[in-house]
Amino acid sequence: MSVPSLRAHLVVAALLCLAMASAPARASFPASASDPAPTPPTARAGSGVGAGPGDPVSDPASAPEPVGPVLETEVGQQALAAAKAAKREAYALQGEQRETRLLEVARTYGAVADAEHHGLRERAEAAFRAGEILRARGWHDEARDRFHQADGLGADCGDADVRLFGARARLELAHALRRSEGGPAALETYASLHGRYPEQHKTRSQALGWSVKLLVKEERLDDALALCQDLGPYLPDYGRETVRTVDRLVDGLLAANRALDAVSLAERLSAQAEASLAEGDSMTPDLAGALGALRVKLAESGYRGDSPF
Repeated sequence: MSVPSLRAHLVVAALLCLAMASAPARASFPASASDPAPTPPTARAGSGVGAGPGDPVSDPASAPEPVGPVLETEVGQQALAAAKAAKREAYALQGEQRETRLLEVARTYGAVADAEHHGLRERAEAAFRAGEILRARGWHDEARDRFHQADGLGADCGDADVRLFGARARLELAHALRRSEGGPAALETYASLHGRYPEQHKTRSQALGWSVKLLVKEERLDDALALCQDLGPYLPDYGRETVRTVDRLVDGLLAANRALDAVSLAERLSAQAEASLAEGDSMTPDLAGALGALRVKLAESGYRGDSPF
């Protein structure tokens, strides 16, 4: 084993031992039939999970006193890199061994996220990564706590990297509400993402898509149309996803015998796509192809209006 690899393993091992010592006693996830593993930690604002004297990952005393928000620290980057390495190794395992190891990795990410002397970039990403692992393994409450933590860090920060993970975490919170409580609560959280992270166009385009899908399902077509008035922020970079969203709404409008509204929506999308292009640029093949398929759908629907779309 190389020296860097050995160091990474030692950091991970130290994190796991220290984090387990401070874990809350809630429920257990069995590592094996006879050896239960402790519950993954939830987000605790202002805590350094597993803090111990002289521990460079968890001991705030080992870091200089920050002046204002610290975006990145060397010790935090090392801890985050170690957690990522442990995650890759865990996915190389099989069966119960892999699942147990991934929960340990989630605890390691959680320790990084909770250490306030780490930079905001490391903490936001670590909180989000922990949430991903926990959600996929059915630890929904713990995953929600981690996503809330990443969202809180992102919304209060002006750094693009921190805000990226904050926006992604808020999208996951909306997904969780959609799965557990249905449309209204999810729609509110999807909508809040646009005001909270206005510059995160990719995540916003995904939130728009899910909102339209829910509204069409509930036959709230006018509400869905209102969301699709300004599609410019998502074009041309996320054009294919945006056309897919519009296509879903067009289906709902045609099913409701609202062909004129469907064509008007398609025309607006086409015009905004053209307007989004820089001078001299042409439409990407993906976007052009998606718009072409939408035109075919409208033609096959039997619409015989005067629109050139």
